[in-house]
Amino acid sequence: MTRATITPEEYRAMAKPTRNKYNARKVHADGYTFDSQDEYRRYKELLILQAAGEIKDLYVHPRYPLQPAFIDNDGTRYRSIHYTADFLYRHIPTARWIVEDVKSEATAKSEAFRIRWRLFRRMHRSVWGFIMQYGKGGK
Repeated sequence: MTRATITPEEYRAMAKPTRNKYNARKVHADGYTFDSQDEYRRYKELLILQAAGEIKDLYVHPRYPLQPAFIDNDGTRYRSIHYTADFLYRHIPTARWIVEDVKSEATAKSEAFRIRWRLFRRMHRSVWGFIMQYGKGGK
């Protein structure tokens, strides 16, 4: 009796689509994993803007440190805290670096996101613009 084998790609195709608590579906494309279809749509729009020469230096999922790891006086270790935006690019007409995050209204209102956003704005003032693109919330 022979044992049937499948490739990892075939297994992933058989797996159920993953959803988060806001009902968004992840999208895998161009070597990236986008948290929602809205984020992927915005990525495609930014690629068009880059090809048209309106933006340049597009980065996907840039990661920014908010707090380094440390050990407190009791010897307890704390991990570093990072903020991962969806996109970073240079806007050619203004020569400013723009950070974008695609969020549904519910996610943008969450306390955890608001705290990370405030820390990001405080720690990384060289980024001139921060644009929130509110998605449809998984619909």
